[in-house]
Amino acid sequence: MSDITVAARPRGVAFAALTIIAIGAAAFGTLVVASRLLALFSVSTASSLTVVGMPLGNAQEPEFMNSLDVSDARYSGVDFTILEAPASLRWLDFWVHVAGSVSTIALCAVVAWLCLVSLRGRPFVRHASLSMMLSGGVIVGANIAADLLTSRLHAGIIEHFGGEYAAGSREGGPGEGFTAGTFVSLEGLGLGFLLVAVGVAFALGARMQRDSDKLV
Repeated sequence: MSDITVAARPRGVAFAALTIIAIGAAAFGTLVVASRLLALFSVSTASSLTVVGMPLGNAQEPEFMNSLDVSDARYSGVDFTILEAPASLRWLDFWVHVAGSVSTIALCAVVAWLCLVSLRGRPFVRHASLSMMLSGGVIVGANIAADLLTSRLHAGIIEHFGGEYAAGSREGGPGEGFTAGTFVSLEGLGLGFLLVAVGVAFALGARMQRDSDKLV
């Protein structure tokens, strides 16, 4: 028996694909970090705030759809720009995007790292599984934080405009207007939990690899 094992390194198309994916993930993560740094400069100098997807309550049916054979048509959100937004709202919006960027950066980091350890021929090393479980936990936490901050941002926008612009009952029937609520992003939570589960599987694979190395 020999006590030396040789790692099975990928070759050819597999090597090229892993290299491209690793470089792409690292580059995209770097761009996300750079965009957040630019946003940090912008939030302290700009006076306006662009709001995307502000939810509406009791929204009415769009007029151009009155002649169509449809039912229950309504707007669910609106985009607009607040020309003179208070600093508190601009910073809230900044942290919402930071929380979302943390998820993207964590995903890019774990993808690049897994490509690197695979190129070395040792995908089932312990730190690979730990990095996947850590990234999954970060993604779950960042998505929850982003959802909570988004809800607070929407509530702050309603406070800024005044309660009369909030959706609610008015004379003559329910009035449409802005609404604020906590919406949970199931996609982000699912991705995070998936990474944790795959990390556990990788940990079991690493244990099996160590056991097989001892038998060689």
